Amino acid sequence: MLAAGNVGPNEGELVDPEVSVTKVPLVRPIDPRDDLIALTKIRRLIDSYNPSIIHTHMAKAGTLGRIAPLTKASSRPKTVHTFHGHVLEGYFSNLKSNMFRYIERQLARRTDLFIAVSQEIKDQLIDYGIGDEAKIRVVPLGIDLSAYSQLDIASRDQSLAKELGLGPHTPLLGMVGRLVPIKDIPTALRALTYLEDCHLVIAGDGESRASLESLARSMSILDRVHFLGFRDDLANIYAGLDVVLLTSLNEGTPVSLIEAQAAGKPVIASRVGGVTSVIEHDKTGLLVEPADSDGLAIVIRQLLNNKTQRELYGRAGREKSLAHFAETRLVEDITRIYLELLGKDLT
Repeated sequence: MLAAGNVGPNEGELVDPEVSVTKVPLVRPIDPRDDLIALTKIRRLIDSYNPSIIHTHMAKAGTLGRIAPLTKASSRPKTVHTFHGHVLEGYFSNLKSNMFRYIERQLARRTDLFIAVSQEIKDQLIDYGIGDEAKIRVVPLGIDLSAYSQLDIASRDQSLAKELGLGPHTPLLGMVGRLVPIKDIPTALRALTYLEDCHLVIAGDGESRASLESLARSMSILDRVHFLGFRDDLANIYAGLDVVLLTSLNEGTPVSLIEAQAAGKPVIASRVGGVTSVIEHDKTGLLVEPADSDGLAIVIRQLLNNKTQRELYGRAGREKSLAHFAETRLVEDITRIYLELLGKDLT
């Protein structure tokens, strides 16, 4: 197997003796020079390795990887593209979103199969005319959850509170992810203004950090908001929280919620996108309407006041995450799809 791509800031390198990794200058922003270099390098790799299947992920790699093959249709590799999130709606201006949808409809002609990580994403792709029912498969994320699945559900680890200089009984809310506008972290900050005894821990970094710190300062809650930056000890972070929050305006399949549930933590999230494929309302957590800071504050307080309910959500959430989002299941699903594309026996 050959993997081609680039490693972004704070992302881990792929280390697998069975996978040959070639770096190409794939960057998120449109950059004609780097994009042309990446396209040329991908084409050379295809000519050299003559792969049977090309599987692309993310928008930039998905574009270059699908236009790179120059062979005629009868002999070109099978192409698979995975949509990991709702990038076609809510992330960009209407003009850009319409442009990206048009590009994806054109690329669909060069794509043998789409993979959507949730039913919600599949439905959106069909609505936008990107593939049809027969051309799109739903394959949920698969993650190594072993670091989270052994954490104690009944009690909170105090290491994080000590690191922050807080007492053992201080209610700790947590958010994990990129600090970007689509995550709508201001809604969580506004909710915190109603929860005077609570502290909010934010693990992650991004373009919105400075503005979020400024907003928290203007709300006089900066002393109760802890920006940790990127952390590679997320199991320790989850272990030290009482409740995990997600306030996004749109989502594909939120990894932070899968991890939090595997860690046995109760979660409260906005009812958007693929969140509902992870959280079962009032069974594994609670769903609230997006951008509703008042409603969010109310359910946070209710959950903090009910330890029994927190444990029930934590146990049910762990059971669901381990059953539906384990990496072994993902490997089996993708293997089955590859064999089917190659016309090989599935038994």
